Order: sequence, then structure tokens, then C-alpha cells
Amino acid sequence: MFRCLLLATALCSVAYSYTFTSNEGTSFEGEILRVESGSVTVKRDLDKEEFTIPQSLFSEKDQAYFKKWAAENPQLNFPGRNVTQISLRCTTARTDDESIIRETGRTFVDIDVSNSVYWDYDWITVETMVTATARAETEKVRLKGVTVHVKASSISGPVYTRIYTAFFVKSGGAPKVFKLDKRNVMVDRGQGELYASCSPVENYYGYGTVAINLATGKMIGVSGSNHQIEQILKRKVSLGDFQN
Repeated sequence: MFRCLLLATALCSVAYSYTFTSNEGTSFEGEILRVESGSVTVKRDLDKEEFTIPQSLFSEKDQAYFKKWAAENPQLNFPGRNVTQISLRCTTARTDDESIIRETGRTFVDIDVSNSVYWDYDWITVETMVTATARAETEKVRLKGVTVHVKASSISGPVYTRIYTAFFVKSGGAPKVFKLDKRNVMVDRGQGELYASCSPVENYYGYGTVAINLATGKMIGVSGSNHQIEQILKRKVSLGDFQN
């Protein structure tokens, strides 16, 4: 494997990021992608090919460099670099409903009319009293909050993920995120779950969840209470709103 790397590298001369040297003294140029126990994955600069090679084939200097690199770049060694899709399913575990009484800003005026009638020999006297009472108009406002149960599963091996659960309200006619829950979760076959909650809020619209592969920084799952929320979350990921 090491000799094949050297042969291809010798065919071209370009600017390299690091010079790897075997324990026999031969070398090639490239960059580290991942360091694991006993092996290292590198990308050869010449043709951008990736290879996983035993660390024992490299010089002592390189092996020390691998150890230092792994300590300085822990996120690059998260499991699941090859996982591009996971199953992500959300259900409403609990719904909290409340309400408040709120003034609308308008004023009601209540008019009370009362009459008093008196008889005195040949005539009748009628006295009319009008009373006006002002009061603020009120309305009952419904508030809603939920707890969401997020379940994730990977069929292609374990993957370390960051799961964002976003809760939306309708503001100005458009859905907007008012709370964002962020968790790091290890996902494997049939494993990986969390509960995320939001307190009761006015104009509650729904929720959605996005899973980011921490090894690659790419989205590997999305789920929402409706299609519009899923599209909003995908757009936010593409714009970099959810950062690792």
C-alpha cells in the first residue's frame, strides 16, 4: 500500500500540506483525514485518493505527529464519517395548553337607562336616568407548548450527531423559530433518542428536527410536524444557520 502511494506521487510535483515518511525512509505528500487506534486515513495530494494505512508503517516522527493531530482535532475522529443518512422520527410526547385573559386595547361603554314614574292627582311625572360605564375589552388567548420525542436510528453503523429541535410560532404570517434545543447524541442501529420541550406560547405553529453528522458537518436527517417546517430547516442548514 505504501509503495503504491509513493509511485503515484512521484508522477507529479505540486504544493503539499504534509510530507509523510515511511519507516523505511520513503515519503509522499498529503493530508490527514482521521486518526484511529493503530491506523491513519490520509488523502494523497496528487489525485485526492483516500487511504487507511497502519501507523506502524510510518516513521516515529510521523506517528508522534498523528498523536498530536488527533489531540488537536478531536471532532475529526468522531465515528460515522461514512454515514450520510439516518432515520429520524419525531412524535408529540405531551402537549401543554394554557390560556390568558388579555386586553385588546379597545374600550366598551355600557349604557344603563332607568325610569322612575310618579303619579300626583291629574298628572304623571317620569324621570329618566342614564348611566355610562367604560370598561376595557378583553379576549381569551390560547397558549400551546409541547414535548417532542425524537428517535434516531442508523443502519450503516454508529454516528455521533448534533440534533437540533426547533419550535416555531407564526409571526407576521410566516413561521419563525422561537426556541432551539441542541444536543449531541450517539446514534446506532435502533438507538439514539431525546426529549425536547417548549413552554406554552402564543401563535404556536409546530416543531422540526435536524441531525448533523459531527464527523462531516453535513445534514443526515430531517423531520418536522409539517412539510413547510422541513423545508425551512433544510434551507437554514444550507445557509449555515446550524453550526457545529
